[in-house]
Order: sequence, then C-alpha cells, then structure tokens
Amino acid sequence: MASFFITRPIVAMVIAILTVLGGLIALRGLPLAQFPDIVPPQIIVDTTYTGADAVTIEQSVAAPLEQQMNGVDNMLYMQSTNANDGTEELTVTFGVETNVSIDQVNVQNRVAQAQPNLPADVNAYGFTTRKSTGFPLLVMNLFSPHNTYDSLFLANYANINVNDVLYRVPGVGQVRLFGSSDYAMRIWVKPDVLAKLGLAVPDLTKAIQQQSTVNPSGQVGAAPAPKGVEKTYTVLAQGRLQTPEEFGQIVVRANLDGSVVRLQDVARIELGALNYQQLSRMNGQPASIIAVYQSPGSNALAVANGVKRALADLKSRFPADLDYAITLDTTLPVTEGIREIVWTLFEAMLLVMLVVFLFLQNWRATLIPLIAVPVSLIGTFAVFPLLGFSINTLSLFAFVLAIGLVVDDAIVVVEAVEQHIERGLAPRAATAQAMREVSGPVVAIALILSSVFLPVAFMGGIQGRLNNQFAVTIVVSMLISAFNALTLSPALAALLLRPRQEARGLLGRFFGGFNREFERVMRWYVDGSHFLRPHRPDAADEFSPRRGLRLLFHERPVAGGRVTRKDGSGVEKDRGDAQHDGGRAGLQHHRRLQRADAHFLQLPGLLLRRSQALGRARRAAGDRTRHCGSSEPGAGSPGAGGRGLGVHAAGHSGARQCGGVLALAPGSQRRVGRLSRPAIAEVPRRLPPASGAGGGRGPVLRRCAANLRRCGPR
Repeated sequence: MASFFITRPIVAMVIAILTVLGGLIALRGLPLAQFPDIVPPQIIVDTTYTGADAVTIEQSVAAPLEQQMNGVDNMLYMQSTNANDGTEELTVTFGVETNVSIDQVNVQNRVAQAQPNLPADVNAYGFTTRKSTGFPLLVMNLFSPHNTYDSLFLANYANINVNDVLYRVPGVGQVRLFGSSDYAMRIWVKPDVLAKLGLAVPDLTKAIQQQSTVNPSGQVGAAPAPKGVEKTYTVLAQGRLQTPEEFGQIVVRANLDGSVVRLQDVARIELGALNYQQLSRMNGQPASIIAVYQSPGSNALAVANGVKRALADLKSRFPADLDYAITLDTTLPVTEGIREIVWTLFEAMLLVMLVVFLFLQNWRATLIPLIAVPVSLIGTFAVFPLLGFSINTLSLFAFVLAIGLVVDDAIVVVEAVEQHIERGLAPRAATAQAMREVSGPVVAIALILSSVFLPVAFMGGIQGRLNNQFAVTIVVSMLISAFNALTLSPALAALLLRPRQEARGLLGRFFGGFNREFERVMRWYVDGSHFLRPHRPDAADEFSPRRGLRLLFHERPVAGGRVTRKDGSGVEKDRGDAQHDGGRAGLQHHRRLQRADAHFLQLPGLLLRRSQALGRARRAAGDRTRHCGSSEPGAGSPGAGGRGLGVHAAGHSGARQCGGVLALAPGSQRRVGRLSRPAIAEVPRRLPPASGAGGGRGPVLRRCAANLRRCGPR
C-alpha cells in the first residue's frame, strides 16, 4: 500500500486535501455546546382546570393522567405539579437513549386515553404536549425605563410583537413568557344581586357563550340566483364582543313584564389580566421576562446571535419609553471555555512541533508531522455529523490529547526514513524500505490505542453519553493518523527528506549542546537500567502498573482544583468564570402577593451591595454590573424544576417564593473571581421589615442565599 503512494504522491495529497475539505465542510454545520447532550428527554403535559384548587386538580385531573401514563415505553419516572391557579403540569422523563419525538407521540396517545375520565371543562380547555427544552439559552426583560407602561401592557406587547419574530429565528425551539399575563375580559360577579334575582353563575356563562360568538350569516344574491340579480353581498353580523360596554349589554334573562336583566346589572366588567398570580420586575421596575430555548442539535452561538439581531431590529420599532435588556446569556461561559480550549489546542500543536524540531533537528523532517497532524485532526470533524456529535469542551479536550498521539505515527515514519538515508539509500528507496519495516507497527499502534479508548464509547447511561464523544474523537483521529502514516507521510518523506547536513552557526551550537546533554541523560538511564536488573522483583513491584495507576488517580494534583481525599468528593472546580448568580427566598404561608412584592423589592439592591465580586456597586455600577432581575411569587423560574416559582405543591397553598438572577460582568473584567458566599448569606438577616407585610414577626425570609446556585448552562 505504501509503495503505491510513494510512486504516486499526488494521489496521497489529493486524498489528504479531500479529508481536510470534508472536515471543514462538516465543521461549519456542527452545533456548539458546552457539554454533550446528556439530559434525559422529558415530555411535559399542560392543562388548566379553571377555578379549581390544587387538591381538586390532583384528584380529578392528575390522578387519571398518571394512571394512564404509567407504563409508557422507556419511561423512567414522572412527576405532577398542581397549583391553586388551576394549572396542572405532568412531566414524564424517559431514558437517555430514546427518541424524544417517539416519546412525545406515546405521551399524546396516553393523554387521549385518559380524556374520557377527565372533567368536561378540562377537555374543553385542551392539553399542550411539548418537549422539554431544558435550561433557557437567553433570558431578556422587556421594560419601560420611565414606568410609562405596566407589566400587563409589556406582556401583551411581547406576546403579540416579539414572540413570533423570535420563533422565526433558525434554531429557536421555544419562547416562553414568565411573570406576566395576557389581557382578558374580567367579569366580577355580585353574588348578593344574583341571589335576589334567582340567578346563578352558570346562567351568566350560558348567556355569554350564546351572545358572544362568531355567527356566519351567509350571502345575498349568491348562485343560484333569479334572473336580474347582478350583485352578491356578504352579510356581516355582530360576532364576538370586544369592549366592556358590549359585554355589559348581554341579556341574562327576560322577565314576564318585558324588562330584561343585563350582565352589567349583576357584575362589574373590566378589561384586566388573565392571571393576577404573577408579577415580574427588573431593577424594581415592572417588566416582562422572555426566555428563549434552543432546539435540540442547533448551534447555541448561532441561535443566540440570531436572537440578538432580531431584538436589535425590533428595538427600532418599539414605542417610546420601551426597551429590553438581556439578563441571562448562557453562551458567554460556553464561548469563553471553548476559546480557552482552542487556544490550548494551538499551544499543544506548537509545543509538539517545537519538540519534533528539537529532536529531529531538520526543518524538512519537521514539516511532515506539521502537515500530517492537522489533516488527522480536521478530518475527524467529517464523522461528527454522522454520529450526531457537537463541538463541546469534551470533544475539543479529546483533540488536545490526540495531538500527542497522532504525531507519533508521522514521527515513526520520518525517523525510519532518515535512518535509511543516513545509511546511504536514496530518499525514495529509503522510504520504501522504511515502510516495509514500520507499516505493521503503525497499524498496531492505532489498533492498540483504539482498543484502549473504544470501550468507553459503549458505556451506558449519562456517564457513557458524556464520555462517548471524547473516546470516539480520539479513536477516529488515531485511525485517520494511521491511514496518513501509510499514505501521506511516506509520499512527503520521499519528496522532502534529504541526507542530513550538520547545522552551523548559533543553531548548530545549540543543537550540539542539546545533543551532548541528551546523551548524558541517556547514559544515566542506561546505568540505572543496569542497576535495576539485579533487583528486578523489587523494581517491578515498585513500578508496577497498579502502582502507576495509584499515583495517577490518587496522588497526582488535578489542574483547576484539588482532590479531597478525606470524603472522596473529588475535584473542587473554580466556578469564578460563571456569568450569573441566582437565588430563591420564601415567605410565610397565606401571605398576599402585594405584601411579598413590597418585601422582595429590596432583595436585588441588597444583593448588589453585598456582592464582593461587584466591588462597590454604587460607585462602579456603570462598568461592573449590568442588570439584576427578579420574578415574584408565581412568576416562574426559567430552567427551574417543576412549575418553577409560585404555588407549585399539590395540596399545598400559598407557598410564596421569590427568584432572582444577578448578571455579572465577564470574568476577565472582574477584580474578584467569584461571589463571597458568606457575605451573600447575610442578606436575609439584613432585609428590613416591609410595611404591611403581615402581623407579628412579619414575613419570614428563608436562608435562600446559602443555596445560591449558578445560573449558567447545566
């Protein structure tokens, strides 16, 4: 095989060029992520039982759904979250290896089987079955800098004018609104008047359904028409009512004396919010929180840039005193981490080339590994789309390790060819003779190293998916490197290598000194080998593979942290490069939303003042901080488990919670690497009492700061 490419070097070069082109083409379309997709797929079923409390929903909606859902194919577990606002959310988690589209179809089928056992109002409202998209890619706040608009207007503006535009960005899987509600026609019934007139709420509901509806009225003069009719007219009848005044004129009952009871006689009608259990703020101002989720397999960086461009275009059409701010961007730590790994990749490449040049001491010989290594690495990207891989920290880390492995094949070929050239053979003849000697070892090296890493690719569960891309990347690069060592390297060696000439000048003196020192080290090594030969059993015990593994995994320092051997907790990673901090706080049961709001409004400011990572926030707010957003009880928490914040426990009413996100400056711009957790833990103690926030001891703020979590991608 090698002799064919030695005599036809152009064929070898064409194959290498095609390999590089295939890798570059695949590289353009690969998704970018921090880690491989290891999260078990989840299917979420949403519905609403208007007016019902959490216990009623659990008994009449959640229980029948769970009974039908039990046993669905590949299901791991499920959890149901019921709230006092009438919402029910069932989350079904499946195995990592399953197809999420098939899982969604199976869940929809089980929901259809459960519908005959559900209340009619629930079936009339309908079900929403969607794939869980995990943690949001971007979170932005739509707000009014001078408080011109309230949160209800902001939420509806986002729902009408922003959501559809964001959905059209390639790679966006879902757009959700948190902490706000839509407009709705609110009918506040007067029960005492209804009792006097002998009416009930179902009478009002029936009248509204009958008189506020779309009524197609047909056409006048449509074919077949009598002779002489020359025009056709479409009859327009009043359909759905639009204003509170129109709703007030609905006739509820006609009396025998000719009088009528209208809706405005028994209720107060206004245009209000659909749900008053949600509230969101940014820096103390009303806001609408918009969370953008990427679709599976998309490029996170490309999606985030597309969303930012769409928002910049929308901003030019915003009404006066309306603005937006991105408070959470999960691509920042991803790009910073990958940038560091790419730089490490170039450093490793440079060091390898310097070492090769230092030992071979011939630029022609150094040029062969310099060409062969990038071909092996770039060509590996060609198989990524076929295997569903992405560019992430683990796959790039595999490339860093693969550099030191793939360069060995080219070095073996170069050294063998140079050895025969020094014996007097011509470059082409020396290459042919060398390849007859080293072809077998090159293939053996590739197979042995592949057998070491390949079993990791077949591990199951989350650990297997996490290490799969790492192992396969190294194996593929090794196989391509072995192929290049049998094709490209001998062709280049026959063309480039010449009999060695002694270097002169400064470089010659440097190589001479290096060779002398290296030979001295070699003599020490040989003498040590002779010393150990009579003590072979002891030496074998001291330097056994088991001892080497023990040194590697138990006694060796780990970069970026330290090994805690006392409790086996592993490496403590420095998370100072995270871009956001978040936390939650809770209020005593049965506290109203307005009282919680008055108390929680003070939390963002205290977080800013107590954060050591932000320095003195008041004086350096311009360049050290960006935004601090919070969502009040019921507002929801993007990326949190269950229903997020708010009333979320089945049969447990009034669990008021507050969640906040503190956006930090990039790690390279901070004076302190991370927040001081003890300082943040003092925040609950320093919150002053809020006026009207309950009697007695007032609201109780839980030690949320002790559980602050990073809000970056998981």
